Amino acid sequence: MRTEILSWEDLTLNEQTATAAIFPSQLEAISLFNSLSQVARDSLINIYYLMSSEKVAGNLWQYVKSLRWAGQNQIGIYAFTLDNIRKQIEMSNNFIADGWITCNFKNCLWSLRQVEVDKKAISEYGLQVYRPNDPAQPDLLVIDIDTIVFSSWLAWPEHAIDILRPDPSLNDPLRARRTLIARGIFPQ
Repeated sequence: MRTEILSWEDLTLNEQTATAAIFPSQLEAISLFNSLSQVARDSLINIYYLMSSEKVAGNLWQYVKSLRWAGQNQIGIYAFTLDNIRKQIEMSNNFIADGWITCNFKNCLWSLRQVEVDKKAISEYGLQVYRPNDPAQPDLLVIDIDTIVFSSWLAWPEHAIDILRPDPSLNDPLRARRTLIARGIFPQ
């Protein structure tokens, strides 16, 4: 398994090309990528593979216009077309929509949460995509890796505990990567 991504040079050529596309220029891509924390770099690459996998929802990465932020297991992006992303995610049948209670709590207009891969239920490390209710940023989407997948109200207590008191070992991007490798989403 690949270890921490410490710099731009640790990326494959395909990863460099895909990542450079979300920065203002190739030259800025190297500098901006290297300025991210190590967990943000690893999370960004994990999310890139989730967003480009046919096992998840197909190539969603093509709709990413630019990166707004990157953090531990979460990125904010500006998208070219939110409707296309949402439609493609829904058509994958691997996601469920969060209800109005969750959307109200998160102050988002909609939220879709991955609960399956290859018709098999997952309980950890699923992709979540939601649109914040922020009129000043109408193209903003938050892309998150759910450490504990909230697939039903039975899963809510464990999911909520992870949100309130995240377990550092569960939220390690390299642990998420091991799961993505096992699912055939992240290349070995």
